[in-house]
Amino acid sequence: MMQNNAFATGGGSEACTLIVKDVSDSTVIEGARIVVRTLDQTTAKVNNMTTDVNGVRILELDVASYFASITANNYIRITDTIAVAQDSTWTLYMSEFDPGSPSDTGQCIVYVYAGNLIDTLVGADFRAIPLGKGNWKHSDGRLIIPETVSSQTNSSGYAELTIWQTHEVTNQKGDSLYYRFQIITTAGVRKFDLRKHAVPDSANYWLRSLK
Repeated sequence: MMQNNAFATGGGSEACTLIVKDVSDSTVIEGARIVVRTLDQTTAKVNNMTTDVNGVRILELDVASYFASITANNYIRITDTIAVAQDSTWTLYMSEFDPGSPSDTGQCIVYVYAGNLIDTLVGADFRAIPLGKGNWKHSDGRLIIPETVSSQTNSSGYAELTIWQTHEVTNQKGDSLYYRFQIITTAGVRKFDLRKHAVPDSANYWLRSLK
């Protein structure tokens, strides 16, 4: 009997239970995305199915060993080999993504997780474009030259940029420095475009969505 709205998937003969938890405190992770493939990774058995509010997903797989990949917002991607027997149960643990802190206290590490924005996790171009003109100064008096910066999403689906905090930098008119954020897919399509956004006064900031 299935429970917790964790719908079965995979098309195999054995009902298996996959549970995803936080490695630091064993809290369950809702919405973790699960991909299961054959060991040679040529055939997908489960494609981007998600865990329920209890961190559970029921999978129907034939008896064999499989490659499994788990991703989740604000967590580092994990991969593992799962061996299916009758009514198998696995608990997999994920570590939170930590972008760290910038070396300059007037800057912020802005990071994005591609998994909740586009279908392809790896290789998307995440960019920040400074808005406005003039001579920019930091609140401590330094001259600042804002530049467009970009980075590509890594194997875990994350990309990060180190840019200036909005209210730490102003021009001669007193305007604060805002940024335009974009994600360009591997096919060169501008998928998301946030036209004017403030960078908070914090060491790091998770840009959860682009509209």
